[in-house]
Amino acid sequence: MPGYKEKIKRLSMKKEGLNGFEELRKYIKQGSEFCKDVSIIIQERADLEGHYAKNLNKLSQKLVKATTGNLGSLADGWRSVASVMEQEAELHK
Repeated sequence: MPGYKEKIKRLSMKKEGLNGFEELRKYIKQGSEFCKDVSIIIQERADLEGHYAKNLNKLSQKLVKATTGNLGSLADGWRSVASVMEQEAELHK
């Protein structure tokens, strides 16, 4: 696939189609379609991040509930894990 410089060179050397107008139009259209595709992918990623954050938060709440009323370092450790999960969920919102 030719790079940017090669495409510009090809456009400047083209002798037909209004001095490369059609080639330039095609190039711009491809760029526009590419941007739309990337935009859709980024939106899908954002949606996934939102779902992940929501589910991670639910999971951390379950862990908090499971450790409530329990004493000792093991319960403290799991509460710390739940806290980290909540923080991570906030980062993914």
